[in-house]
Amino acid sequence: MIPVAFDLRDPNRSGIARVARSLAQAFAARLAADGRFDLTLCGPAAQLDALGARSWTSAPHTISIIDWPYGRHSFAAQLPWLSVRARARDALWFFPHWDVPWYALPHRYVVMVHDLTLLHIPGATRPARRWLARRWIRHAVRHAARVVVPSDATARDLAEFAPAHAHKIRRIPEGVDARFTAPAPALPEHILRFTGGKPFMLSVGNRKPHKNLGVGVEILARIPELRWVVAGERFPRWDAIMAHARSAGVAERMLVLDPLADESLHALYGAAALLFFPSRAEGFGLPVAEAMACGTPVVCSNAGSLPEVAGSCATLCDPNDTQAFVRAVQQVLSTGARQGVVCVDRARAMTWDASARRLADVLEEAA
Repeated sequence: MIPVAFDLRDPNRSGIARVARSLAQAFAARLAADGRFDLTLCGPAAQLDALGARSWTSAPHTISIIDWPYGRHSFAAQLPWLSVRARARDALWFFPHWDVPWYALPHRYVVMVHDLTLLHIPGATRPARRWLARRWIRHAVRHAARVVVPSDATARDLAEFAPAHAHKIRRIPEGVDARFTAPAPALPEHILRFTGGKPFMLSVGNRKPHKNLGVGVEILARIPELRWVVAGERFPRWDAIMAHARSAGVAERMLVLDPLADESLHALYGAAALLFFPSRAEGFGLPVAEAMACGTPVVCSNAGSLPEVAGSCATLCDPNDTQAFVRAVQQVLSTGARQGVVCVDRARAMTWDASARRLADVLEEAA
């Protein structure tokens, strides 16, 4: 049996946290079927216990938890690292993000690189952080036994960035939680009051500049009957988009929410007229797959992995072509059509269980 230590330092915040948590839960659920691994979760013990992490697997398997109460990109997380590593003993580590420790790395580990947006997209981050990310990613990839990516698009970018380590790259697509395959729950009352029976487009994900959400303001300005719900973590420069919305007279048709639990997201996907996802770069694009699984039409950019994930099941637009997005949204609203069976089935075939099976194979290979 292979001992595996799974880095879950940040199980609740951000899209990467959703991916890491879902992958860990699916991997834990497969332990009884595989019989190959002994799992330890390393992260904030109180949060992991609140998530019921110890019950993610069935008897006779058990899950150990090592308290590592720090978030992503945290230099403070380096301080207790030697103690955490010692408690995990000789485990094979899985880091679901490239912010691996800077010193005393495990003898064997697998790291996941979701995308290289910070390195390639102007305005995605500050120059100092881009400099740090470039070196941190090289550090993580150089010492890894295997490097996991969620898409062919990221695989190509990473192979170009670190060609000497291209042989380590393994693709593991992300999954859609099973809840999104069931009928959606009703919208909360405050969102119903906001929509007032009018159609709304939905955007899910962090509000970083490369998400290109400013295009949404232009769409609202051209389609007066439309509302827009934005759900995701706030980042600097979002205030500039809101200022633009106020000057354009459309801010009152926007509802901006913090990151939501999956049940609330499910309700929004089910009620939205469309998912609006104009990102300039994406390593996978999980909201696109989740919306498709709910039968919700998707209007997204043709950047990064999005054509790979959506296939022919979305209207793809150049992220720089605002008018193309306006026409695409108008077309969806005019037809009122939902996703067809083929597109729903395409998304529902992307399961976390399949991702966990692939991860198990990669970990065994690395061990």
